[in-house]
Amino acid sequence: MRINGWQRIGIVASVVWMLVAGIYTLNVTSDADLEAAARIYRDCADIRDDANQRQREYCWQQSAKSADYSAVFNKCVQEFEAKNPDTCSKRSADYAVNSLPNERIEAAAVALIPLPLAWGFAYLCLFLVRWVKRGFPRTP
Repeated sequence: MRINGWQRIGIVASVVWMLVAGIYTLNVTSDADLEAAARIYRDCADIRDDANQRQREYCWQQSAKSADYSAVFNKCVQEFEAKNPDTCSKRSADYAVNSLPNERIEAAAVALIPLPLAWGFAYLCLFLVRWVKRGFPRTP
């Protein structure tokens, strides 16, 4: 089977499409997922900081009742931090890691799915042009 000029152009265009569309889609989805992970971290940190502030105020109130307010305050804060570890970084990192396979699948789909559709459309157009050029069959 011989490949003509249009088919060569189509093959080159297909390879370029696969590379450019795949890389571009991977970059865009990766950036969007990293932005979402940063937003998750910021939201979590805001909630954590509010809770920490409320706990510190509570600890100040408890330590004001005591003669050794510094020791009472530090003990109160340490107990709270031991019960409530910082999980914001872990949540953000988990989201970013779990979204990586989806990014790759989406990039592969954008790079590969349009190719058979485009080739099918090109051959359909070629068939129609040749059919019209041949002319319509005449009936006696």
